[in-house]
Amino acid sequence: MKKIKVGIPLVKNSNWLGGYNYIINLLEALDQIPNPRLEIIVFGSREIKDKLSGQFKKITFINVSKNNPLGLLYWTTKFIGKYIGNNNLHELLLSYLGISVLAYSSPIGKLERVASICWIPDFQHIYLPNLFPKKEVFQRNKLFKSYINDSTIILLSSNSARKDLEKFSPKVVNNLRILKFVSCNSFKARVLRFNEIEDKYNIPKTYFHLPNQFWKHKNHKLVAQAVQILNNKKIHCNVICTGNIYDYRNPEFFSSFLELLKVLNVEKQFKILGVIPYQDMISLMNYSRAVINPSFFEGWSTSVEESKILNKKILLSDIPVHKEQNPIKGKFFSPFSPLELAEQMENIINDSEYNSDRFIKASNNKLNKKNILDFALNFENIALDAFKNLIRN
Repeated sequence: MKKIKVGIPLVKNSNWLGGYNYIINLLEALDQIPNPRLEIIVFGSREIKDKLSGQFKKITFINVSKNNPLGLLYWTTKFIGKYIGNNNLHELLLSYLGISVLAYSSPIGKLERVASICWIPDFQHIYLPNLFPKKEVFQRNKLFKSYINDSTIILLSSNSARKDLEKFSPKVVNNLRILKFVSCNSFKARVLRFNEIEDKYNIPKTYFHLPNQFWKHKNHKLVAQAVQILNNKKIHCNVICTGNIYDYRNPEFFSSFLELLKVLNVEKQFKILGVIPYQDMISLMNYSRAVINPSFFEGWSTSVEESKILNKKILLSDIPVHKEQNPIKGKFFSPFSPLELAEQMENIINDSEYNSDRFIKASNNKLNKKNILDFALNFENIALDAFKNLIRN
């Protein structure tokens, strides 16, 4: 059977590294399929092609930087489509390149030559509109409605998101599919020795790991309040934070968090490292007492999936999607209660089973490999469904 060509645009956006990492994880998973039925074509910059083409031997990378002829044509057809409200020219270009399905992009033209799989990561802007500029809420609503009306398949990351979609668009959506993310990078990453991480970042021997980007809805301030509660009980702990410190929607948030640390007199117990190499981040996670995710909202939490792979304890907010992810070593708390989180942190501190000098995942290896392969095969089936729908029409 001839392989179906599936195009995936890949752009590294510093405002949302999660989207870039999601696609990298998907490519890692697709690379594990022994007899793939898809030919994956990634459209990215020259830098992305140079960086990733050696890593993914089964995947084709096409340079669409604006300084080469194909890249100029690629972006010009996209720009024209956005300007005139019709993406037929871009669809013709993709079809000329042999693409049958375009995934993780906006809907394309009406020529029915290329199927589209449009991913909606979450509906955060509906639940937390105060965290978004009004213009962005309007743009998101408009974009998601175009996905519902014009895509071949709408892709969601959880059953929680399915329920949110039903609220957002009450009409029945027959072209809906769910693809639950699995962390592949954390499975393959080499965990550094603790002394390497300790020397590089000057970190304490024991700590909790808070790997969320510094976005307001990630709820970092709750962790600071929980640490203060523990201090009042003469229980000392440290927290290491990794992730982007800038929130374009709330640019003042990070400075307000630093100010809160001073007010609560806990600033010396927080080590903020920002964005660090993935191998370093996953090593920090591995050696932590536990991972913390206090978020008010998630589409499908990457840190939860990474904790599963590493067989780590994780303290997480009791939001619906976290409960759906259901980590075996997870303990839940209300994202509005620093006292509940402090109690869970105290339990971890008092846990005599804690061991920070070994990488415990051997018992999970077979299960993790199966989950990663299932993730890849599920995407493959969704892409083939999109192609079949295109042929039927």
